[in-house]
Amino acid sequence: MEWKLKTLTKKLCQEETIKHISSGPLIALLPQKSENGNFDFIKKLLLTKTTEMAGCKILIIDDDTDDVEILHDAFVQSGVENVHYVHSALDAFMFLEQVQAEEELPKLIVTDAFLPGISGAEFLADLKEMDRYKHIHVVVLSTVKSEKEIEKYRLMGAQDYLTKPSSYDEYVKVAKKIAERVALT
Repeated sequence: MEWKLKTLTKKLCQEETIKHISSGPLIALLPQKSENGNFDFIKKLLLTKTTEMAGCKILIIDDDTDDVEILHDAFVQSGVENVHYVHSALDAFMFLEQVQAEEELPKLIVTDAFLPGISGAEFLADLKEMDRYKHIHVVVLSTVKSEKEIEKYRLMGAQDYLTKPSSYDEYVKVAKKIAERVALT
């Protein structure tokens, strides 16, 4: 698998991403800068296959825990089981890499536009360049709604760009709409 290590290295090594990682189980993987300035641990982290992970129908990427839980519950209430979530684009790539079987890959990824480290736009661009993942439908769910942003994401390959709802009932409606559109129910 060919990873865009230059982009990922640059983003991962930004201070806010390091803070995000250092607050979780990846603290042991914080960078040790080599003599040539590379962060070899990133390549090892991204290219090392760990235990095979069971796939899911929907992968949610959002750093806001409340939004993740509400959206997860809304999908379940809409009849979609097997929803997994992560809190960063890097975590999403690591999850995808651990899913060995093609048929276990998510049918849909719902991502926020504003993520720590690698943004939703950078995640989408990288994902759509990877042969193994470019078929996965992506919906952007964000607080920002501008025609310029919507058009940018659609041109990059997003199936849709939706504004985050303000109530649980609206989340359920959005979840049903997304699930029907991708034929998950």
